Amino acid sequence: MSFKHITAEDRSAITTLLQEQRTPAYIARRIGVNRSTIGREIKRNQIKPKPVPLAQLPTRPAILDIDCRHKRGSGLAQDKYEAADAYAKQASEARRHNSYYVAREANKRATVRRTVANRQRTRLVYGSHSWLETYVRHQLTREQWSPDQITGDLRVNHNVVIYPQTIYDYIYLCPDKKRLVKHLRHGGNPYRHKRGTNARIKARQANLPSIHKRPAIVAKRTRLGDLEGDTIVGLDKKDRIATHVDRASGECNLGLVLSYDANKIADLTTRIVKHNPVLTHTITYDRGNEFAEYERLANQTKAKVYFADAYHSWERGTNENLNGLVRQYFPKRSDFKVITPRQVRVVERKLNNRPRKRYNYRTPIQQRQYLLAKDS
Repeated sequence: MSFKHITAEDRSAITTLLQEQRTPAYIARRIGVNRSTIGREIKRNQIKPKPVPLAQLPTRPAILDIDCRHKRGSGLAQDKYEAADAYAKQASEARRHNSYYVAREANKRATVRRTVANRQRTRLVYGSHSWLETYVRHQLTREQWSPDQITGDLRVNHNVVIYPQTIYDYIYLCPDKKRLVKHLRHGGNPYRHKRGTNARIKARQANLPSIHKRPAIVAKRTRLGDLEGDTIVGLDKKDRIATHVDRASGECNLGLVLSYDANKIADLTTRIVKHNPVLTHTITYDRGNEFAEYERLANQTKAKVYFADAYHSWERGTNENLNGLVRQYFPKRSDFKVITPRQVRVVERKLNNRPRKRYNYRTPIQQRQYLLAKDS
């Protein structure tokens, strides 16, 4: 027999059939469920203990089956009316006495139980081993779904409504937090919020010297002294390797900066420019906050500083290519605290002495010497 829930109409039928002294087996056949289902329904939702013994319904008077239309004047009709009234009162009293199961009260109790069960079903509790906890942990650790994707799938396909913050709270408060946060998109690192108002940020970005105002000769790559700069991030995001490269020769300069800030970057760049064998004309950066002291840098080096458009990394393609070469020696998530400036200079020397196809297999240092000899 197929499974189905007891409905409000079924409970009304159970109430009526119980008043008629029907057995659970008979009621089950009439409703179309298993007899044990009727037994559990009555036991869970009865409003008082089952009376023992049940008050029997009164026997139907035989006079009620007599046709009195052909016996007018005999007073039989009056007797039949009185007998019917008395029988109705006795039957009503017996049914009231037998009403230990009432459909209205049974529906209320069933609704309350269903509400409590659904509330428990949507509670994400560590160690409960519930279906919800098992599902969330599987989708997070095995499928690498985000909390937002998990809650969306629960709402659409399983009719369970929880919020992404509920899953985040579960992750950060459970004992195995360290293992679970590794499966989040950012490894559990909080999102970085922008400082200042949006209007202030937009005003600052608008006032930066744009790459579109840079002299046209820089784009030709024929003049030495036009640099592109950027920083490479280490495991601790406050540790950086500052990278600068000449657009014409490809010669690079690398510098290690621990616990960086804009002033340290500006000081390092000033030293690089002063030790550069050729005069520095321009420096082109992206719009990162580490280059906020560009005005002081320009005053100390006499070089013009320009900034590429936001999210236009190809405008600094030479430097992006250099960063990729440096990553061969310092891969992503490398701890820059365990490396030394000497190691960085070794990498710089290797890159400056590596032949390049675009320079007809001359090294960047040889290319610088070639351009100097060509201009003399």
